[in-house]
Amino acid sequence: AHEVFHLVEDTMVPGVDPWLQEGTAEWAAVRANKAAGGEEANPDRALDCVGSRCGDAEFDKNGYPGWMLFEYLAERYGDSDVKAVWDQAVANPGAPGTTDLANVLPAGTSLASFFNDYTTARMTGGFTSPSLVGTRPEAYANIPVGVTSGALPDTPVAVNHLAVRYLTLTH
Repeated sequence: AHEVFHLVEDTMVPGVDPWLQEGTAEWAAVRANKAAGGEEANPDRALDCVGSRCGDAEFDKNGYPGWMLFEYLAERYGDSDVKAVWDQAVANPGAPGTTDLANVLPAGTSLASFFNDYTTARMTGGFTSPSLVGTRPEAYANIPVGVTSGALPDTPVAVNHLAVRYLTLTH
């Protein structure tokens, strides 16, 4: 299903932003195969990245994590909005995929607010997709905090573009 979706994409607009191509192809494959998942526990994958700088696993390097963002788009606004992202890519060849995505969001909804809502859905397992429903990502770090008040320990946390890292605070 993933590769068949690539054939459709390539007829629509060849040379599109690779993360858009791979993320939507993986989205289509997960939906077509009713995949059980297994690659979704790691939340700090950059959703708009393809290549060796995107992680160590082939799943990351190939740009597949972006499928979860398209699933959220479809669950929130309907499958037609995923198609609308591709319509934007056709209308604006060479535009970044993030621009194509931002252009289909409802008026008054920024890409940043959409992404923040997505991160909340990831944190709570708030999806209907069998691969994501109830699946909560692993915390990046557990930070001990005081019982009443006090300074927090320095905990550097690097985060990629369109990625998220979750932290737990433990009393």
